[in-house]
Amino acid sequence: MRTHSSIGFSLVEIVVGSAIIGTVFVSMIATYGAYVKASFQNASIIKSAYLAEEGIEALKTLRDRSFSSNIASLTASTTYSLDFSSGFWKSTTTPETIDSGYKRSFVLFSVYRDSNSDITLSGGTLDLNTKKATVTITIVPPATGATTTKTLSAYITNIFQN
Repeated sequence: MRTHSSIGFSLVEIVVGSAIIGTVFVSMIATYGAYVKASFQNASIIKSAYLAEEGIEALKTLRDRSFSSNIASLTASTTYSLDFSSGFWKSTTTPETIDSGYKRSFVLFSVYRDSNSDITLSGGTLDLNTKKATVTITIVPPATGATTTKTLSAYITNIFQN
């Protein structure tokens, strides 16, 4: 035979148990939301890395077609963009926006070599057949407006003497 005090105790157990289960459930949903947000941020960082690599490869195709016309003729330390039209990459001063959230630009720098033909940071002789290329991807998420950048650098040399 049950008494009123044992029935009241069972209701308290049910309420406390429900509160614990509810708290765990809410915290799991919040954690899942954080993981989804991190996943989307990681995807944009990976995409920016691929776009930077594509920029370096595009500069190599410009070099392959004509180093003197497409690379050496560009002004050092000036910001350029890439344009793919008619099946070819071209450099342009018009900013490039990719997928409404990425901006790609590149800058070429003069390269100097010391007496051992090693690249040097200061002094030395100007190497007319080598440029340092730095491709920058700026990520502008539409929701936050906070920008993130990814930069990739490589040396572009006139390997075909063209």
